[in-house]
Amino acid sequence: MGDAKMKDNIKTIKIGNRRVTLLAASLILALCLAIGGTVAYLLTRSAMVTNTFVPGNVDVEFDNSTGEVIFKGNVDAYVRVTVTGNWAKGDHVHPHTPAWSMTMTEDWEPKTQGDITVFYYKHTVHPGDPFPRLKLFTVEPHLEGQGQTPPQAGYVFTYEVGAQSIQTEPQQALTDANWAYVPQD
Repeated sequence: MGDAKMKDNIKTIKIGNRRVTLLAASLILALCLAIGGTVAYLLTRSAMVTNTFVPGNVDVEFDNSTGEVIFKGNVDAYVRVTVTGNWAKGDHVHPHTPAWSMTMTEDWEPKTQGDITVFYYKHTVHPGDPFPRLKLFTVEPHLEGQGQTPPQAGYVFTYEVGAQSIQTEPQQALTDANWAYVPQD
C-alpha cells in the first residue's frame, strides 16, 4: 500500500503543476492583451507630427540707388563687402586703375586680405532688425585729386561693390570662408 499512496501523491503534484502552468499562461495572455490594447489606444489617439526643415537664407545685395547693403536673410549673419574702382567703357574694364578714395561709415572694419581690402560689418545682423539696410559710405568712391583723366576716350570712373554674408553658426563656416573679422555682439 505504500506504493499506491506514493502514486496518488505524484498524481496530485502533476495535476497541481498543470494548474500553475494554466494559471501562468492565462496571466501572460491577459497581460499581452492589456499592453496591446494600450498601445493600440495610444496609436489611434496620437496626433501626427510633421518634421519641417527651413534652410537658412543669408542673402545680401548692394543697392546702387541708396548706397546701402541690404540684408534679406532669415538667420543671424555676418556681412562683408569689397569695393573696387575702375575705368570702364560698357562691359570692358581698362587694366589701368585710377587713383580713387572713399570714406566708409564707422560700422565697417577694414581688413587687408592679400592685395584687396575687405570691409566687415562690425555687428551681427539679425533677421527682423528694424534697420536691415546697412549704410556703407559717408563719401562714395570718387577720383582722387585733380587731373584724373581716363586712359582713353569713352572710359568713365566706376566702382563695384561685392557684398557677401555668412550665417553665424556653425563657427567652422567662418574659418572655411576665410572670414577675418567676427563681431563681438
